[in-house]
Amino acid sequence: MILFYTLLDIGFKRLFLRLISEIRTRIEKKLDSKLLLFWTLRGTNYPVLRNTLQSFSSCRLSSPQKSLEEPTSLEFEFLNETRSLAWPIEWESRDWSRLWQFNLHYFDWARGWLENALKTSSWPEDAKNLEYLIDHWIKANPPGYGDGWHSYTISLRIRNWIWLFRCCPGLQNTFRVRSLWEQLCWLESHPENYNGGNHWIENLTAVAICSLQFRGKRSYQMYRRAISLLEHELDSQILPDGGHEERSVSYHILLLDRIIELGLVIQDSLNERPEWLIQRIDVMYKWTLKIRLYNANFPIFNDSASDGCPDIDTIISFAHQYLNESSGANNNLRGLMSHSVYKSLPLIEIKDEAFIREPIIDLPETGWTILRTDDDWELVFKCGVSSPKHIAGHAHSDTLSFNLLKQGKPLFIEAGTSLYEKGVIRSYERSAAAHNMLQLGIDKNNFSDKNINWIEPVEVWGSFRAGRKAEPLERMSGYAADGSLWTTGSHNAYRRHGAQHQRSLKLTVKDNNQTYLTLRDEIRCKQTMYWRQLWHLGPNQSDLIFHEIIDQVKKNFPCNYDISLTSFSERFGKRISRKTLNLYGIFTPGKHNIDIKLLLPSLT
Repeated sequence: MILFYTLLDIGFKRLFLRLISEIRTRIEKKLDSKLLLFWTLRGTNYPVLRNTLQSFSSCRLSSPQKSLEEPTSLEFEFLNETRSLAWPIEWESRDWSRLWQFNLHYFDWARGWLENALKTSSWPEDAKNLEYLIDHWIKANPPGYGDGWHSYTISLRIRNWIWLFRCCPGLQNTFRVRSLWEQLCWLESHPENYNGGNHWIENLTAVAICSLQFRGKRSYQMYRRAISLLEHELDSQILPDGGHEERSVSYHILLLDRIIELGLVIQDSLNERPEWLIQRIDVMYKWTLKIRLYNANFPIFNDSASDGCPDIDTIISFAHQYLNESSGANNNLRGLMSHSVYKSLPLIEIKDEAFIREPIIDLPETGWTILRTDDDWELVFKCGVSSPKHIAGHAHSDTLSFNLLKQGKPLFIEAGTSLYEKGVIRSYERSAAAHNMLQLGIDKNNFSDKNINWIEPVEVWGSFRAGRKAEPLERMSGYAADGSLWTTGSHNAYRRHGAQHQRSLKLTVKDNNQTYLTLRDEIRCKQTMYWRQLWHLGPNQSDLIFHEIIDQVKKNFPCNYDISLTSFSERFGKRISRKTLNLYGIFTPGKHNIDIKLLLPSLT
């Protein structure tokens, strides 16, 4: 059944593109890499790099001093996991997760070395091996084989190589520039258009940026085609409220960063500022401003680890520079790019207190509502479409979940995302049980957690799959007569079982500056159903508030509860212990209201 809904959501066009891609991949695995390269290049001569970004000359770095001998081992840290790799590096291994391996192929770590050199005017010690690493990657990864030739890893790597070559002309040679061209041609001929989403935009921005670095008819044709497709794709993927269709802040920030970078390269190379690109950057920038929480935090609905993207304030400043044609400080790569184009004084750094904090932010297409009180509480409520139908790989089963923070410190917060590898942890972090939700279940046997079929608002499965997805029925927010801020919403996930669920949340600040959270879960059911209500504390928060919740619920419903240790992940590979309350019981046919009113504590 889940597979049926997945195929239905994908659509025939994307299914056809996926089928073509799978057939091509199977054929290419049987072919020699030289033949694959010949077909990809299609007789094109190797072009030379154009003299773009000429103003980098005033800030060009000397290439990192090359070690006299090849290294014996190298240490890399990705996803909060450090590994020492023996030389020569094994670029493909089953000893680590695929996402860790992808990070190795990205060369983001090399860009990090470059950023350090721009900031301090000296390369880190590890950078002495940079030339060995670039050359070894080329020799050890023949065209078309392994994760290094996955279109997504190529998209990130060729962009990083471009900035290395531009800032350090000494790193350029025929061998490396030819490899850059080969990777560009492969990427252009192996699009992830069957996926759509952030991968397809990454492909297109990388092709557009990289093609502008070369002279020649084919590179210009690549650029024009990529730009045309990107304009269409941004119109499709960016929602009317400014958010990206995958409803993940970290991927939204990544894509905003990419298209600003593209805008600067176009302006520097062609002296153009496409109006459609300015409009997309502007609406995405304004959305980012709205969802920014205190202390540069942001909502973590869906897959949205904080270290999965650049710092939110960095990208807000970067967008501000592009939209206002102002430069940044030239001691980092983004500032250097804007400085090379605009050559004006750097912008004043954006401070936390400079952000406009409207009491109610409603993002109807994204499906989020943010309530903000004068005493710095922020409640983020999710009620809306979980993801685009054709790409639900980053979706969580978190409809009607909420997070509550004060000045960036969470009192109630969902589990977050710690990894992408298939398994128990990944399944849990995407499930309703990992979120602050009420969930209904059915079972014909005696009451037992092991026998209950808990109904998921989004039927997540595998690492990046989802089946049936709940649709929002209503979503509203506003001001109460006493000045309280409220939001409410419902979805149709339980309708096929003869049940409905509506959740309402309210924040009230009294005259004595005490803030109250009021929650109501209203359930109607036509059959006996099981229920559980989950409350996940932030790390280091006292579980005394759980006993208030238990006492209030037990006044109206016979129920059981347990308090357990679970985890919260703000970053990949790092899970922090915290406590979770699980209240559970049985609803008989009829209408039921669970009402809870909490005096919010001072946070530790």
